[in-house]
Amino acid sequence: MKKQHMIYSTLVIMTLIGLSSLKSFEMNEVNLEKIDMPENVKAIVDNKCYGCHNAESQNDKAKEKLQWDQMEQLSKSKLVSTFSDIEEVLDEGKMPPEKFLEKRPEKKLTDEEKEILKSWAVSTAENLMK
Repeated sequence: MKKQHMIYSTLVIMTLIGLSSLKSFEMNEVNLEKIDMPENVKAIVDNKCYGCHNAESQNDKAKEKLQWDQMEQLSKSKLVSTFSDIEEVLDEGKMPPEKFLEKRPEKKLTDEEKEILKSWAVSTAENLMK
């Protein structure tokens, strides 16, 4: 009788641990279809951001801050934080950096491009939190 009770208790505990792990996974799982990048946003990112913010970039500081091609590997909470950071950096006018723009002025974001990116970042973060 003791042995059956111990086996039953072990099964219950293992089931609870399994369900707990599954719930934790679901909370961090991101459906990448929810991260919709409209063509106008993709065009801006491709033309003005991606050159420095990708896994193959030679700019280590930029890679450390953001890698567009690695975003699907981020947890849901990290993605929300990343989109918040994008909005903040654009609000503060920190991207692209002035030193970079001295050599590549064509990479400067217009006010319209900044607003498109900020609006997209905010709405994407909000959708991820739903």
